[in-house]
Amino acid sequence: MAEWEDKPLPEDPHIRAAFPTQSGRHDLYAEAMRLVGAKRSKGNLVALVNWLLYRIDSLQKLDVERRRATEALEDARERGGDWEP
Repeated sequence: MAEWEDKPLPEDPHIRAAFPTQSGRHDLYAEAMRLVGAKRSKGNLVALVNWLLYRIDSLQKLDVERRRATEALEDARERGGDWEP
Protein backbone atom coordinates (compact mmCIF):
# COMPACT_ATOMS: atom_id res chain seq x y z
CA MET A 1 0.00 0.00 0.00
CA ALA A 2 1.38 3.37 -1.00
CA GLU A 3 2.05 5.83 1.81
CA TRP A 4 -0.53 8.30 0.44
CA GLU A 5 -3.34 5.74 0.20
CA ASP A 6 -6.05 5.50 2.82
CA LYS A 7 -5.50 2.81 5.42
CA PRO A 8 -8.35 0.37 6.03
CA LEU A 9 -10.54 0.92 9.08
CA PRO A 10 -12.93 -1.48 10.82
CA GLU A 11 -15.61 1.16 10.20
CA ASP A 12 -15.20 0.99 6.39
CA PRO A 13 -18.25 -1.26 5.75
CA HIS A 14 -20.42 1.12 7.78
CA ILE A 15 -18.97 4.12 5.96
CA ARG A 16 -19.79 2.51 2.62
CA ALA A 17 -23.30 1.66 3.81
CA ALA A 18 -23.88 5.32 4.75
CA PHE A 19 -22.95 6.55 1.25
CA PRO A 20 -26.01 8.25 -0.27
CA THR A 21 -26.37 5.74 -3.11
CA GLN A 22 -26.83 3.09 -0.40
CA SER A 23 -28.61 5.05 2.34
CA GLY A 24 -30.58 7.53 0.24
CA ARG A 25 -29.46 10.33 2.59
CA HIS A 26 -28.12 12.83 0.07
CA ASP A 27 -28.86 15.63 2.54
CA LEU A 28 -26.34 14.22 5.02
CA TYR A 29 -23.71 13.82 2.31
CA ALA A 30 -24.23 17.43 1.20
CA GLU A 31 -23.80 18.60 4.80
CA ALA A 32 -20.64 16.48 5.12
CA MET A 33 -19.29 18.04 1.93
CA ARG A 34 -20.04 21.53 3.32
CA LEU A 35 -18.31 20.81 6.62
CA VAL A 36 -15.24 19.14 5.10
CA GLY A 37 -15.02 21.68 2.27
CA ALA A 38 -14.66 24.50 4.80
CA LYS A 39 -11.59 22.91 6.41
CA ARG A 40 -8.18 22.77 4.77
CA SER A 41 -5.81 21.37 7.38
CA LYS A 42 -5.77 17.85 8.72
CA GLY A 43 -5.80 19.30 12.23
CA ASN A 44 -9.06 21.12 11.55
CA LEU A 45 -10.56 17.97 10.03
CA VAL A 46 -9.57 16.05 13.18
CA ALA A 47 -11.22 18.77 15.28
CA LEU A 48 -14.37 18.46 13.14
CA VAL A 49 -14.50 14.66 13.55
CA ASN A 50 -13.83 15.04 17.28
CA TRP A 51 -16.78 17.46 17.56
CA LEU A 52 -19.05 15.04 15.68
CA LEU A 53 -17.98 12.15 17.95
CA TYR A 54 -18.59 14.35 21.00
CA ARG A 55 -22.10 15.16 19.75
CA ILE A 56 -22.83 11.47 19.16
CA ASP A 57 -21.62 10.60 22.65
CA SER A 58 -23.72 13.40 24.19
CA LEU A 59 -26.83 12.25 22.31
CA GLN A 60 -26.26 8.64 23.37
CA LYS A 61 -25.99 9.74 27.02
CA LEU A 62 -29.22 11.73 26.69
CA ASP A 63 -30.93 8.70 25.19
CA VAL A 64 -29.82 6.54 28.13
CA GLU A 65 -31.19 9.16 30.56
CA ARG A 66 -34.47 9.33 28.62
CA ARG A 67 -34.83 5.55 28.73
CA ARG A 68 -34.17 5.46 32.48
CA ALA A 69 -36.73 8.20 33.09
CA THR A 70 -39.29 6.39 30.93
CA GLU A 71 -38.69 3.14 32.81
CA ALA A 72 -39.03 4.91 36.18
CA LEU A 73 -42.29 6.49 35.05
CA GLU A 74 -43.63 3.15 33.82
CA ASP A 75 -42.62 1.48 37.10
CA ALA A 76 -44.39 4.21 39.11
CA ARG A 77 -47.53 3.82 37.01
CA GLU A 78 -47.49 0.04 37.47
CA ARG A 79 -47.28 0.52 41.25
CA GLY A 80 -50.28 2.84 41.03
CA GLY A 81 -48.40 5.94 42.01
CA ASP A 82 -49.62 9.34 40.98
CA TRP A 83 -46.77 11.00 39.20
CA GLU A 84 -46.90 14.36 37.53
CA PRO A 85 -44.06 15.89 35.61
